Amino acid sequence: MLIKEEISGELSAQINQLIQDEILHFTCQLFIRENKMMKPYGSGILATINNSNYILTASHVIDYFMEDENSTEDLFIRKGGGYVAIKGDFKGTVISMSDGIDLAYIKIENELFEAVKYNYKFLPLSKFRKHVKLIPAAQYCVLGFPEVNVKHEDDKMHTGASVKLPV
Repeated sequence: MLIKEEISGELSAQINQLIQDEILHFTCQLFIRENKMMKPYGSGILATINNSNYILTASHVIDYFMEDENSTEDLFIRKGGGYVAIKGDFKGTVISMSDGIDLAYIKIENELFEAVKYNYKFLPLSKFRKHVKLIPAAQYCVLGFPEVNVKHEDDKMHTGASVKLPV
C-alpha cells in the first residue's frame, strides 16, 4: 500500500489501484553515486511533449547539475536491474528568484529514451490536465520516492514510493 493517511479501506484500495495502474509507471526515481553506491536523490515524471522526451522534476533536485555543466558526476535512473546515467539538457527555476517556484525539466537525449522506454511509460501531453476546479477541494496528489523510503537487505537497496493526498 502506498497511502498511509487515514482513509476508509475501500477508498484507500481504489486510490492505490489507480496509482499503481495509471500514475506509478510514469514516475521514476533518480539516483546519485556516493562512495561507489547508488543513493536515492529525487523523483521525476517521464513525459513526451512535442516529440521530445523529458523528466519533469523539482529544481532543487537538479540545481547542482545545472550549476556545473562540466561536472563529472551524473544523475541516474534505474534500468532493469541496473542504472543508466541521465544525459540531456537540465533546466529549472532559481527558487530564490521565482517566489519559491521549484520546477525543472531534463530534456533527455534519444539514447536514454531508447534505453529506458521498455522500463517506463512516458506521459503524453494529451494526458496533462488543465487546472480546472471541479469541486471546492484540492484535486491532486503527489507521488514520489523520498530518501527516507530506503532499506538495505542482503546487500541490496530497496526503495519505495509514497503518496501525499491533499488535506
